[in-house]
Amino acid sequence: MSSPDTVPDLEWYQKKSKAIGGAPRCPFAALRRCPKYYSSVWVMGEHGGAAKIPESTDKELLKYWEQIDLWPIPGELEPVAVGPPNDAHIFWNICPEVSYDRFGHFASHLYQYADEIDLDCAHKALSASHAGSNDWRWTWSGLTPQHYSECPMYSQLLAGVKEVSGSVAPTKGRIGF
Repeated sequence: MSSPDTVPDLEWYQKKSKAIGGAPRCPFAALRRCPKYYSSVWVMGEHGGAAKIPESTDKELLKYWEQIDLWPIPGELEPVAVGPPNDAHIFWNICPEVSYDRFGHFASHLYQYADEIDLDCAHKALSASHAGSNDWRWTWSGLTPQHYSECPMYSQLLAGVKEVSGSVAPTKGRIGF
């Protein structure tokens, strides 16, 4: 869980990227480059109130990923949303690039307040402390910041995947390249 002093916004993310000598944003953040990105976009479309992947494209992408040796994503790393469709309130294992695009914070785990009473109490405390508008606590009771280099899938993608014989979408070298 994050310290309130850590605001995992674009400035924080790019500072971390610069510190490791990496790209400013994840080079694998695309539907055909990373299975976790694809799964996170799918979860957000089904439960997070974001636009859904069109059904025909989703079927094509699923078929593509089923041919790659990084699929399926192990259950403990699979992106998950908890709550009613289009109104989930807890997200686990979300690609930080997807969480930023949807919620404005680079985080792998995000937890909304349990109810309006908790949210109201938090807002009063944040107002009293003059918290900035980019403070994640205005929306979330907790989150876990994550840089792409900390994602378990990232090192596997850097190493590339083996060619899959007979694949509809054969892959050589790194995914998406």
